[in-house]
Formats: sequence, C-alpha cells, structure tokens
Amino acid sequence: MKVTVSRRRLILLLAAVIGLATTVWVKYSHVCYLEAVTLNGEVVNDWETEFGLTPDRSILQQPVDSLASELLSQEGIFKVDVGYRLPNMIELRTNDFTPVCFVLDQNSGRLYGLNSQARVVSLGESIADWEHPVLCNVAATRLYSHCDDPRVRIIVPQLMRLRASNIDLYRLIDEVDFTHTEYLVVSVSGLSYRLKVSAEHLLRQVGQFIEFLEQFDPDLERTRMLDMRFENMIIRVGETG
Repeated sequence: MKVTVSRRRLILLLAAVIGLATTVWVKYSHVCYLEAVTLNGEVVNDWETEFGLTPDRSILQQPVDSLASELLSQEGIFKVDVGYRLPNMIELRTNDFTPVCFVLDQNSGRLYGLNSQARVVSLGESIADWEHPVLCNVAATRLYSHCDDPRVRIIVPQLMRLRASNIDLYRLIDEVDFTHTEYLVVSVSGLSYRLKVSAEHLLRQVGQFIEFLEQFDPDLERTRMLDMRFENMIIRVGETG
C-alpha cells in the first residue's frame, strides 16, 4: 500500500512536531527555569513573594492562572494577558489605563499615572494627553496599589470633577505638593505664588480662589502663598523680595 503525503501536510506535521518538542524542552529543561517577570513592561523585583512564582520551575509550570485571577480581583483590572519570552521570562500585561493625573514617586523619581481609582499605573508610550496635574512628594511604590498617603485617594475624584466642569482650570494646575501633612500646596501655571488648600476641599477652595480673582482683581505680584483653607477668609502668606 502506497501512502502519499502532500507538501502542505508534511509542513504542518513538521510544525506540530517542532512545536511539541519546543513545549517539552521549555517545560522540562533547566535552561527555561523562571528568572524574570515583568508587569506592563516594568521589571518586578520580588516576583516570588509578590506573585507566588517559583524560581526552580519552568516558565510553563508556573501558577499563572491563579496569578491572573488574583490580579483580576483588584479593582480596575479587567483583563490579564500572560506571555512568555524564552528562555526564562514571563510577561504580564493588564488592560491599559488612561491616567487621570500623574504622580512623581519620591523614592525613585519616576513618573507614573493614577487611574480613576487612584491606583498607580505605568505610563505607556501612546499617551496623547500630558496636560494633567503632577502629584509630588508622595510615594508610589507598587503598580496597581494606592500611594502611601491616603490624601491621594481623596483628591483624585476632585481632580476628575474639576476636569469635567472646568478643563481649562484643570490644565492650569501644574503640581499638587504633599510635603506637609496639614495641607496641600497647589501650583498654578503662570502664577508666581501658590495655594495652600486642604485635601478634603481642594476642589471648592480652588474654585473660591478663581472667584476671588474675578471679583476683586487683587494685586498679588509680591505674594508667596495664599491660604485658602478658611471659610470667608483668604490669608496672604509672606512676600517675595
């Protein structure tokens, strides 16, 4: 009995054999033991503790299904893709987020985004809008976690409401400084002085500042700071030389 095999079938058969051999090699070869993990392009240093992965197993023998489920349980994460880079790297990628503002990590000096839940997200290369306030002097140590200062979660929704109601004013806010525990310092583009506000009422106090300028047109040329934290009163703090 003569058996004929077409060229196409032969190619498919060879591809299947090569694929199976590659899978077996990756799964059982010591060369492919896990050595590195990235999350959205960022290297995860403590991936054994962070993600429960094991360094003495192949990249195909890692519990990526349970890891993906754990990531999906975090608020704001809707999709997790797992990729493998031979010979020893796992690449995790979650759904991309559009940042609602930026945060400058005081420890690393790196710029990250904050999503609508005030969780730290990496900045992709395709961000089209860079006109967001930057939160500074606050730690943003872990992706998809909250910053260490709870006031960040208080002001992010307010910044979102400001953007929705007055995008021009929103874009004029350059920086929100978290250095002081009693108040925040807001820097507005084009102004030589800054605003001292409370985290709980940032939106209202910035709005009152605009009303103050429109109604009174004050001479603030030598002003260093305006304290906006008090009802029906604005305190001028210091003078520039």
